[in-house]
Amino acid sequence: MRRTFTTLAAIALSMMAFAQNSDVPLVYDVENTGADCPDPVLPSASQCKSVSKLPDPFEWSDGSGRIETLADWTCRRNEIKREIEHYEIGEKPTFEKLEAKYSGGKLTVTVSDGGRTLVLTSDVVVPSGSGPHPVVIGMDGNTGSMGSSYFSKCIQIPFMHSQIAEYSGGFGGAGKSRNDPFFKLYPNDFHKGDYCAWSWGISRIIDGLEIVKDQLNADLSRIAVTGCSYAGKMALYAGAFDERIALTIAQESGGGGVNSWRVSEKIGSKVEGISNTNYDWFMSSFKTNFNGQTAKIPYDHHELIAMIAPRAFLTFGNKGYEWLGDESGYISCQAAFEVWKAMGIEDRFGYVFDSGHEHCQASAAQNNAADKFIKKFLYGDESQDTNIRTSIINTDYASWKSDWDDYELSIEVADLSAKISSPAKDSKVYSDIPLNITASVKAKNGVANVAMYMDGDLLADNLAEPYSFEIETPELGEHVVYVSVTDNNGEVLNSAEVTFTVVERKVFKMAQNTILKIETEEMPERDGQYVGEYDELFDGMAYFANNDMTQAPVYLAPENGEFVVDLFGCADDRTDANLSLYIDDKKVATYTWGSNTPSLLSKTIEITGKNPHTVKLVMETDNGQSDAFVDYMTFMEEGAEITTDIANVKRGKISFFPNPADNEISIQGNVSRVEIYNVTGELMLKSSDETVKLDKLEAGLYTIMLYTNSDVIIDKLIKK
Repeated sequence: MRRTFTTLAAIALSMMAFAQNSDVPLVYDVENTGADCPDPVLPSASQCKSVSKLPDPFEWSDGSGRIETLADWTCRRNEIKREIEHYEIGEKPTFEKLEAKYSGGKLTVTVSDGGRTLVLTSDVVVPSGSGPHPVVIGMDGNTGSMGSSYFSKCIQIPFMHSQIAEYSGGFGGAGKSRNDPFFKLYPNDFHKGDYCAWSWGISRIIDGLEIVKDQLNADLSRIAVTGCSYAGKMALYAGAFDERIALTIAQESGGGGVNSWRVSEKIGSKVEGISNTNYDWFMSSFKTNFNGQTAKIPYDHHELIAMIAPRAFLTFGNKGYEWLGDESGYISCQAAFEVWKAMGIEDRFGYVFDSGHEHCQASAAQNNAADKFIKKFLYGDESQDTNIRTSIINTDYASWKSDWDDYELSIEVADLSAKISSPAKDSKVYSDIPLNITASVKAKNGVANVAMYMDGDLLADNLAEPYSFEIETPELGEHVVYVSVTDNNGEVLNSAEVTFTVVERKVFKMAQNTILKIETEEMPERDGQYVGEYDELFDGMAYFANNDMTQAPVYLAPENGEFVVDLFGCADDRTDANLSLYIDDKKVATYTWGSNTPSLLSKTIEITGKNPHTVKLVMETDNGQSDAFVDYMTFMEEGAEITTDIANVKRGKISFFPNPADNEISIQGNVSRVEIYNVTGELMLKSSDETVKLDKLEAGLYTIMLYTNSDVIIDKLIKK
């Protein structure tokens, strides 16, 4: 069925910035403005109709007609996005939680999903001056393939692709690995291509920037991405799939980048095409379905390029390298350009196809074009002439698009936009942490009123910028929030509703004269690239790499003082393992295990501050081999008569006898586990039986720990 839209408000374009003398948005503040558009019907490969020319980018995927307005393009773009994801690279996955921090010149973004985490880090270069500063995200370097001088006024952020997935070689590939961080975070997505994973990673960097933008004084309405060769493809996919990117510079991206699959197949086998590209980068099913029959691909890469419209795009070729297939890239660019023409924004689309320079070394003409695009779309210099489309390639491109060029779209602009910025859609938040609900609001005619609603009830009216409202103790369960904005003309717009869930976070509380035991797998917060549950020698947590950590809120009794803090764990069988203990963000101790034999390590620690204390275990000395595994930790007030008190209180319900003992003891009461340690803290015996055999123990003094569902009882045991 044909879709027609009369207002951009209906699809929440969330406009952020405009090019001078144009009503067409230059950039958006959401990853995909078409997220609420209906998805196209995606037939099987065998059911796809054959189209020998380049498919019409203006035609709805169901063949019901052509788009008519810029608003229509939002949903048409989403159709192209879904097709490329479905047939070629895989769909960018969702996630449960994302956190970011900026400290010491380093941006750290942590993504969590399904109890697993992935950490992205970037060394950030911040320019001098007060800002706000534009941002460039370079593929594998501060500014990708381009000279850093062009971006001297930008915050420079390298995207290091190996933090997502390793580069596995050229055509044919070396095989991606399930140990790649992205595929460890999403083990069920191993069939997806690296360009799905890498573009996902770049979007998560931008998510992190949204959290720390005030620290950096970053202008997130002016973000650029740049890269060359396979990283040129990376930049292209990033710009196409994230509408928060204002300028995309894709240098010498070749096959699988700006090149058309259809045209490349016509050129021949020396060109990177569907039969000889890297199928770590793309889904293997893409080759299975369409090799030798590219005419059946429902789209082509002129439409991948077109997904960037109406934002700015610049690409470079290098005819001196035959395998780049610049003829295909040139034809594809000429076709994609029709979309920018239809919007009346030709100055936002540029290319230079020349030769005479090394691969990924820009020519003078290309550097000149980059300089103009950067000045105009990052620095706001509207005097720059960016109508730059030059090529030494002389080939017939018109025949590939003769059916649909010279098209014009009607431009419609939203007067109002409103969006809930946080919490994120379908996110989980903790009940013990104040909830801050924040909205992004724009009004062309000025804001008269902003009101915020939760579960249909008014939270706040007449909100002032930054349009936020804090709830001290949000109630458990699912909630729905939206924001309503009224402009000075009396027009009212309600944002899309955002649903989130408030969940209870496990909090550990210690009673006076008792031992508090914390099972590490029950610590509610996990972070780090490889942290995960461990179940070989005991049920606990594994810490494999630097910054792997678990954290929990803890109430101590007394609130502060000297405490004996014990950790029961081990190293792997390769080398010693160190684990740091932080309390309230202060490092207070380091625990070291020298073998893979589990043992109890004890430290006496002075703890200050107030409840709840933040207790964190973190790996900081990883050298590629230092892996630590921890079952549990305990807190006991130094000097308290805990052993005697607990034994007396529980006597008659929980006890063991005889003591001193010969070769066995009997356990009385509902005890789930018994552990016996020697005087050095080494675990000598573990049992869940009512009768515990001691015949393998030497005569001497031991510590016995009796575990119930709620308590740990510690006593002394003498073996005769």
